Order: sequence, then structure tokens, then C-alpha cells
Amino acid sequence: GSPARAPHPALLGAGQVGILSAACCDAMSTPKDEQLARHLTDAMQRTGSPRPVVLATLTGTRQQLRELGTRADSATAAFQEELSTVFHTHGLAAFPLLIVDGHIAFYGGVPSSDAIESRLVKR
Repeated sequence: GSPARAPHPALLGAGQVGILSAACCDAMSTPKDEQLARHLTDAMQRTGSPRPVVLATLTGTRQQLRELGTRADSATAAFQEELSTVFHTHGLAAFPLLIVDGHIAFYGGVPSSDAIESRLVKR
């Protein structure tokens, strides 16, 4: 099935895996999102730890983070800073982002299944 669309708390939770997409801003990003989802599914199957994949958009996530403002917990604030740095440095070229356990695991392209697998077992 396709990944469930969910707000950032699901995206940032411990044990969560997600894709942060720029499809909201860039129609050409969908093929990269789909390729990342395939590589992620393959890596999770090989590690024996399939989990639901959360799909969120850049626009929706940034809006939710803005609404949280100063009420954000430290983990969410750290993610917001990490996201801002990557976005301001690389723009839409950073997407899709692979989020693992509330941190940006990969950005700026689609990592191989092997690279994702090594990040999933590094926990």
C-alpha cells in the first residue's frame, strides 16, 4: 500500500520511518519519492523490521512546526533546526528526505537500499 499521510508527530516519533516530500512544491519530485519508498521498503524487509512508512509534505510539516512554535519539545525543535538548515542550504534539491527516528537520515537524492539498510540497523 501507499504510505499513510500523517502529521509530524507520527513522522518524528521514535521507531518511526518517514519520507518528507516536496511534491507539494515540485511536481517533478513524485518519481523520486516513489523510488525512495521502494528502496526503503526493500531495506526494511531485509532487516526484518517492516514498519509503517509515514509520508508528509514539506508545506504541511512546516505549517505544523510553525503552529507549534515555542511549545515544541526539544526533539521537535532540533528537527525543525535540522530541516531549516538543509532546506536553506539545498532548497528543493534536498528532497525527498528520509527521516529515521526523528532525524534526517538522508537528503539530496535517493539512497540505495543498502545505504538505507545500514542506517536502519545502526540504531
